[in-house]
Amino acid sequence: LIKGKPRQALTALRKAYRRDPNDIDTVMNMAAAFWRSGSVRKAITFSRQAVALAPDRRDTTLALLNYLVQARQIEAAVAELRQLHQRGVVPFPELLAIQAQIAFNREDYRRTNSLFRSAMESATSEGNETFAVELRGEIAAVDFVRGKLDRSQAIDTLKDCLKEAPKSVRLVTLLAY
Repeated sequence: LIKGKPRQALTALRKAYRRDPNDIDTVMNMAAAFWRSGSVRKAITFSRQAVALAPDRRDTTLALLNYLVQARQIEAAVAELRQLHQRGVVPFPELLAIQAQIAFNREDYRRTNSLFRSAMESATSEGNETFAVELRGEIAAVDFVRGKLDRSQAIDTLKDCLKEAPKSVRLVTLLAY
């Protein structure tokens, strides 16, 4: 999977899954391999299984929500968020950022930036400065979409963010947008 060969990885992962279908790492890797091979439905199915196996692990929840948002299954992502809220999960930076992405997909840009700002503050308080800088870039991109920044202002902000987090794929992607 790391070598960029998801189909080959699936062969080994299927064997591991047959041996132990409750191994959370195998299930998560199955989801990732299916996602990378373009099998969105299977990726989401395995990701849901991972959440069922380990509902308190952040990584399983984040993976599922990310797959749903990227697949534009926004209402399914909202339903997952409702379940998290009902279980009393306290929002953490990455979860707030996914909520912001959902708001963006719903074209609720004011809420998008509010959530990104909350995520940025939370990331800063947790000491995750790189993520906080990435979120500052997200806010600039949304402000550009909203017409609050012109293109050059948004690009300048993203370039400043890249100086602070030069290895950030997220910021490079935003800059390319």
